[in-house]
Amino acid sequence: MDIKHIPKINVENAEAREYVISAAKYWVKEFGIDGYRLDHAIGPSLDFWKEFKKEVKKINKDFALIGEAGKALGAYLNETIKKELVETLWITNSASARVKKRIRALVEKGDLESCIEFNDLMMKELEGVTDACIDFTFRDLAWALADKKIDFREFWKKLGRHYGRFGGGSESPQGRPFGLKEPKPEGLRNAGFHSEAQAKEEGSRAKARGSYLISLLSNHDCGRFLAEFGKSPAEFSSILQFLVKGPTLIYYGEEIGLKGGGKFEGARHFMPWDKRSWDKELLEHYQGLCGLRTS
Repeated sequence: MDIKHIPKINVENAEAREYVISAAKYWVKEFGIDGYRLDHAIGPSLDFWKEFKKEVKKINKDFALIGEAGKALGAYLNETIKKELVETLWITNSASARVKKRIRALVEKGDLESCIEFNDLMMKELEGVTDACIDFTFRDLAWALADKKIDFREFWKKLGRHYGRFGGGSESPQGRPFGLKEPKPEGLRNAGFHSEAQAKEEGSRAKARGSYLISLLSNHDCGRFLAEFGKSPAEFSSILQFLVKGPTLIYYGEEIGLKGGGKFEGARHFMPWDKRSWDKELLEHYQGLCGLRTS
């Protein structure tokens, strides 16, 4: 077959849109599921997601929509999203020409800073439409820290700047990482704000929208942190993950030491249900972190 890329359903077509949304509503109505993880949420348009949200929330107002709204830097950004495919990111349909141009430039460059900005731009598009987004920027920074590409001071600074783009103050759902002090004026400017008042105003809007960033270390596409860096870095990074305000994603098997083998194969390895193979010390570590969250 002479097909270069995976075919994509055009949800701008009325019949296609109705079919997809009807299928989504079916599972909510018939089986009472309480949430969707929206894979490649940056593909469909914002208009589609708004209608999708409206229809499923009619059935259950507390239904959770979690967007995969970025790309992990496991493979460089320009290897996971080719420049010629930027136009298929229909989430950018409502974006300005300047933002679209910036997105193309980021994809072409593809380094850590570009990936962070790309992810933040994508998540900002979905803010207030999805209830939360999976925070690949946290993941990228945690991997860069473990890989010694950045030191802890730089990790801290970049994470604070990242949260600053989403309100980042005490009034936003995400809050400040690790109890960071209110950002200084130069930090606010770096995050795109002109003043502390503007930052607080954005924080209040974020709180009203109810948007959250979900921290993670591993997933099915980017590989397992434990396999890449080992147990001690995994324990340290999981502590950072739990210290961040907001939901925490523990990828299946992380808590019992599942490594797997190979980047993608290992990330999708079967869950070992034989408890004799589990790393009980690591499990107790995660149980302790969960206990801190619930105490």
